[in-house]
Amino acid sequence: MRKEKGFTLIELLIVMAIIAILAAIAIPQFNKYRANAMLSNVQQLTKSIAGQAADLTTIAAQNPSCSSCSDFYADFDNATKYLIAYKDQNLQLACDKVKLNPPEWVNTIELKTGTNNYVKLSLIGGHTVSFNNGTIVVLSNYKIGSTTYFGCIYYPDNGTLDDPSDPNYKCHIE
Repeated sequence: MRKEKGFTLIELLIVMAIIAILAAIAIPQFNKYRANAMLSNVQQLTKSIAGQAADLTTIAAQNPSCSSCSDFYADFDNATKYLIAYKDQNLQLACDKVKLNPPEWVNTIELKTGTNNYVKLSLIGGHTVSFNNGTIVVLSNYKIGSTTYFGCIYYPDNGTLDDPSDPNYKCHIE
């Protein structure tokens, strides 16, 4: 009579327990790594949009109907994905625009100065751009564990990124 070869039930249970322990360690680390990658992308995107808004304002000043302007009002149209420089704060006369292609996980991009939905940009000497107390907020809707967060706020005056006062926003991982 031949003896059957194979694994015992105890051996299989031990292997399954080891796999479960490894998964319990690896999955949270993977989620943290993924969140760090998304936060890095949000930070880069936010800075990039600020730079493009500054460049767009300089270009908009070359438009003949806007050449007399020293102040522009930048806004982002989430439907068309255009960053637009306007001549007036009512956002009626567009001087120029540039198409942005944010990643698919970015739901909304908001440019704000106080309670207004635009950033006021001032040209100094035709080239230097100052953001008059403006902020740029990128909403991104990403998860860390089971909690959903929403992005960064950028302060162009000093070039820093921060978490908005809303606790649902997160720009840095502790």
